[in-house]
Amino acid sequence: MNNKGTFKSFDGLELFYQYWKNDSNIKAVLVIVHGFGEHSGRYMNVVNHFIPNGYCIYSYDLRGHGQSPGQRGYIKDWKEYREDLKTFISFVKNKMPDTPLFLMGHSLGGLIVLEYVLHYPEGLKAVISSGPLLSEIPTSTFLLSLGRLFSRIIPRFSMDTKLDSTAISRDLNVVKAYQDDPLVHSLGTARLGT
Repeated sequence: MNNKGTFKSFDGLELFYQYWKNDSNIKAVLVIVHGFGEHSGRYMNVVNHFIPNGYCIYSYDLRGHGQSPGQRGYIKDWKEYREDLKTFISFVKNKMPDTPLFLMGHSLGGLIVLEYVLHYPEGLKAVISSGPLLSEIPTSTFLLSLGRLFSRIIPRFSMDTKLDSTAISRDLNVVKAYQDDPLVHSLGTARLGT
C-alpha cells in the first residue's frame, strides 16, 4: 500500500513524503533519503524488495526536489537538510513509535544521513550510506573561486550541473527511466555548491 502526503519541515515548509507498507507483521521501518536531482519515488527497487519482507518504507522529497517546493538545487544552509531529516524522522517515529528504525541515503542523501547521524545518533538501529558524496567534485580553482563569490552575492544563481545520466546504471532501462522522469533535475546553485 502506497500513501502520500506532506509534513511540516523544521522551518514550516510543507515537504512531500510517501510511504509503503504491508499491514501485517511490520518488523522495522526504513527511511530513505534520495540523491541529488532525484525524488522519493526513484527507489521502487528497494521498496519492492523490503515490503514483502516485513518492512515499512518512508521517504520524502528534499526541499527543491521532486514534489517538494523550493528552487531546484538551492539550500540556504546545509542545516536545512539535517533539520528537515530530523523533523521527518520524528514524524515517522510518531507514526511507528515502537518499531526499529533504519536510515538509508544514496549519493547526496548518503552524505546527508552521515552528517545527520553525527548530530543525532539516538533512536536509529543502523545507518546505510550508498555512494555518499564525500569527495570534492573535480573543478578548476577558477570555478571554485567564482562559485564562492557567487554564493555570497547571488546565492540563487543556478546552472545545469551536466550530470552524466548514463553513468547512474549499466541497466539501460534504469538510465532511460531516469532521463524520462519529469521530476528529476540537474540544476545546482552557487550556494549549494559551497
